[in-house]
Amino acid sequence: MNEIKNQKKSTITKLIKSNVNFKLCIPIIVGCFSFVILSLLIILLGIRFYALEKARWYQERYYFIDQMDKKRNYTVKQQKEQFQKRAFGIIKENGTTLTVKEIEKYTSLVFDLSQEYDIDPYLSISAAFVESSFNKNKIGDIGERGLYQFRPTTAEEISYKAGIKYYNGIEYNVQHITKLWFEYMDLLLNRFNRHIEYALLAYNCGASNTIKYSNMEINNKMGILNIKSGNLKALKKIIYYNNGYKIAYSDKVLNFKTQMEKKFYGKEN
Repeated sequence: MNEIKNQKKSTITKLIKSNVNFKLCIPIIVGCFSFVILSLLIILLGIRFYALEKARWYQERYYFIDQMDKKRNYTVKQQKEQFQKRAFGIIKENGTTLTVKEIEKYTSLVFDLSQEYDIDPYLSISAAFVESSFNKNKIGDIGERGLYQFRPTTAEEISYKAGIKYYNGIEYNVQHITKLWFEYMDLLLNRFNRHIEYALLAYNCGASNTIKYSNMEINNKMGILNIKSGNLKALKKIIYYNNGYKIAYSDKVLNFKTQMEKKFYGKEN
């Protein structure tokens, strides 16, 4: 009997001690749990703060719009910096297959070539958007390739004039095809007396079609085009509207360029 009583007493004592130990552990468990929750909240707040700061930095770097910059005497270097910031934002905003480094190299080259050829750099950006939506790997319905949708035959012809050795797949090389676009556009602008709209239409549907369907007069001896004799409305109607297109290629490019200008300068330039 004494042994049974002793066993009961020891069991009760153990239960009391374990209960006391459990009660002592409760604050520790609650404290640890609170620490984990607090740590997670701090981490989440940190991530949120980082995301906001990154977004603010991105906005300042790539979407800075200075409405007075045309009135300021910016150096060429400053103009290039402004252009690259804005062009980067436009390209990223509209989606692209280009990497960040490729965009930086591309926008730098566009500005440099715009200075060399005296062609608005935003015209090149607009053309790339209309042609491929900044997709360097795009393949068109009739074999056009790359950022500016060059056909291989056209790319081969222009590459020699641009001093670049032609190779299969040159249309997918962003640096080379950008150079070819400026070279080709410069040739068309010179052919059409620096008339941007005619040059853009010739880029899209061919110089011969542009001359033919606009009824443009040509000096047979000199081969010089009489730009004033051309009929843009007739050309657009025959090439685009009669074939189910609601807007002509040149208008697409120039409209996108105008949208950029409004965004950057707050007014139509």
